[in-house]
Amino acid sequence: MSPEVVNAANVLELRGLRVTFGSGRHEVSVVHGVDLNVARGEIVGVVGESGSGKTLTAMAATDLLPSGARRDATTWAFDG
Repeated sequence: MSPEVVNAANVLELRGLRVTFGSGRHEVSVVHGVDLNVARGEIVGVVGESGSGKTLTAMAATDLLPSGARRDATTWAFDG
């Protein structure tokens, strides 16, 4: 999945982000339902408990997921 251009004012747009590992009966969803907009010049902090998916969300947004991970999103636009 390649990033699409949705709004030129945003550096990042995510809708319905889902990150999974495995497949079939062994598929595990580790991040699901994330929506995020980051405008140019905006600084964003993501806060959450340990293991809540902050790092995988950032890695999925920037197309840096580890091998074996899969990203699905209704919208994924990254200009960076």
